[in-house]
Amino acid sequence: MKQSRFRCLLLTGCGTLMMAGAAFAGAIAQQDVTIISALHLASGNVGSVHNSPDSTQFIGCNSSSVLGTNNTGSSSAVCFAHDLANVHASCATSDPDLVATVRSLRPDSFLSFVWRVDAVDPNKIFCVSITVENGSDSPQKR
Repeated sequence: MKQSRFRCLLLTGCGTLMMAGAAFAGAIAQQDVTIISALHLASGNVGSVHNSPDSTQFIGCNSSSVLGTNNTGSSSAVCFAHDLANVHASCATSDPDLVATVRSLRPDSFLSFVWRVDAVDPNKIFCVSITVENGSDSPQKR
């Protein structure tokens, strides 16, 4: 059975976890994909999900850059998740800071993202926050 561990999503919780850091030495944090649609939040550990025995859940992001005709480039990213309950979430961004965060994603990263739906066009779903955690407590892909 997989273990779940509280992930630091709020700054107030980070301080508490930092003070207790020694208690987690050598620990491996396994986390399936969690999607909370009401909060527009998806999260999961990329390595844990890859190593899980099911073929239902997945989580990740893609990024791309395109050089335009006037020699100026543009970058974008898409994050996506699918949980064991067959709930799917995704969002897109062209914000340079969020794209840079996506590019720090590794095969053993913890990933969380928050989205908002455009008020005029509900088919447009934008990322408003992307968090990538790289640490020794993340299981590596096997």
